[in-house]
Amino acid sequence: SGVTWAWIVGSVASLLSQLDPYSERFKNNVDALNHLMDQRNLSDELRTKLREYLLASKSMTKLSDEQALLEGSISTALQREVHWQTPVTSVILQKVYWAKALEQEALLEIVRRLVACIYGKNETIPITERMIIIREGLVAIKGRVLGRNEVYGESCMLLVTQHLVKEATPRTLSYATVLHLTRDQLREVCEAYPAADQRFR
Repeated sequence: SGVTWAWIVGSVASLLSQLDPYSERFKNNVDALNHLMDQRNLSDELRTKLREYLLASKSMTKLSDEQALLEGSISTALQREVHWQTPVTSVILQKVYWAKALEQEALLEIVRRLVACIYGKNETIPITERMIIIREGLVAIKGRVLGRNEVYGESCMLLVTQHLVKEATPRTLSYATVLHLTRDQLREVCEAYPAADQRFR
């Protein structure tokens, strides 16, 4: 009957949403955004920008949820084991010269403290006292175009004297997902791992 068929369809839809909760959450966010834009009678141009941003941020939302799961449910030691097997750890070892000399525990603590941010087209990325790793998108800086897994700011974030820091401000050429590590975060890692602290002196 029609009722039985409706129940089957509903059950299958519910099962699929449980198998892929991120896609279901994204769909709900799209619906909520459409409602917000209708309620506020936003222009077509702004609606397009908001939809593009939401689509671009889908992967970062998943990354943030996964990080929250690790930090909320998994021990710090096991979190580090997970980070050891993630691609960003290899990127840091290959492209951040001072990371190669760090003990493994200190390196993984740095990876654990990375914060993901997403930027729209033609936006500036804060670079003062921080290092960035581009995970998605394109970024322009000093006449160069940086893409996936490129690193910037790893040297200047170590400088203490302000007049020596002359980093230009990166600007996005597309939607970009970027990982940040601030000098304060690095300092906290050094305080927890004295051997790492000695290598920066």
